[in-house]
Amino acid sequence: MSYRVLVVLDPQFSQSSVRDSYGCVDWVTYDYPTSLAAELLKSSTLHGFVFHGKPSDMVARQPGFVPVRLHEKVWMLKTGGNSGLIPVTDKLLFWLRIRHRGMDVEFMKFEHFQNILSSSKPDFRRTFRQYHSIWGAVDLMVDPSERNSGLNSLVQLQQYLSGLQTLESIVPVWPPSREMLRASKKFNVIIDLDQISSGMVNSPRPRTTLLSRTDGSQSFQGYILKCEGSDCQCHVILPGRVDSLNLPPDHGHLRWLKQSYVPTLRELGEWRVILVDCRLLWVVHTAPGNGETE
Repeated sequence: MSYRVLVVLDPQFSQSSVRDSYGCVDWVTYDYPTSLAAELLKSSTLHGFVFHGKPSDMVARQPGFVPVRLHEKVWMLKTGGNSGLIPVTDKLLFWLRIRHRGMDVEFMKFEHFQNILSSSKPDFRRTFRQYHSIWGAVDLMVDPSERNSGLNSLVQLQQYLSGLQTLESIVPVWPPSREMLRASKKFNVIIDLDQISSGMVNSPRPRTTLLSRTDGSQSFQGYILKCEGSDCQCHVILPGRVDSLNLPPDHGHLRWLKQSYVPTLRELGEWRVILVDCRLLWVVHTAPGNGETE
C-alpha cells in the first residue's frame, strides 16, 4: 500500500498574503509545458499558491513552456519529485518521499481543514485515518493574528488547537503543534541554546535579554531588537534605528528581545542543520539576496 500524505497549505503564505513573493524563500519559479501549467493554474485546491511567473530565459529557448510561480510545497510534492533542487524548508518532505516510494500526496485548503477540526461530526476520525501523516496547516511559530490565517480571535485559535491536538492523537502531524508553540517563544529557545553552547561545545553566542522599558541608562548601540512569534525579518529593528524613547510594546504573550548584532550574519548568511533520528541529513546555507533571489 502506498504512503498517503495530506498537505494543508498555510493561508498565511498564499499569494494574496505575500506582498512580493520574489523576495520570499517559500516560493520558486519553474517553466512548465503549457498544458501542465494550465492544469496547475486552474486547480481550486491550489488557488493562491500557484500563479503566472515572470518570463525566463528557458521559455525563449523552449517553445511551448511558460513560467509558473509556485509555493515550494506545491512544487516539490506536485511536480518536482525527480529534481535535485529541493527548496530549503521541504528537505524533510523530500526525505519522506524517498523513504516511501510511491507516496501519494493530496492537498486540502486550510478553510476545509479548519472546518473539519472544529466539527463535532462523528466522521472526524474517519476523514483523517485514511492518511499516514499530515503536513503543514498554519505556522504556529508566528502570531496567527498578524497574517491572513483565518484565526482572527483567541477563541478561534483555541478551537483550532484543540482539534489539531486531538488529530495528533489519531495520525502523525508535522510539525507537532506543541513543539511549534514552544519554538515561537524565542527567548526560551535561546536560553536552551546558550546552555548547550556554554556547557557542551563552548561556541560563541550573541547576548540576548528581554527588552527592558524601565532601564533608562541602557544603550542600544550594537544591538538589534526582535519579537517572538515572527520570522522572515518581520518585527526586527536594526542597530541605528532603535528609538529609545519609543520602544515597541510586547504583543500579548509575545515579547521583544534585545540581542547583540552579528554583522557577519548579514554578510555571509546562516547555516541550518537538519537532523533525523540524530543523524545529519542536510546542511543548508542561506545567503543574503537582492530581493529577486529564491
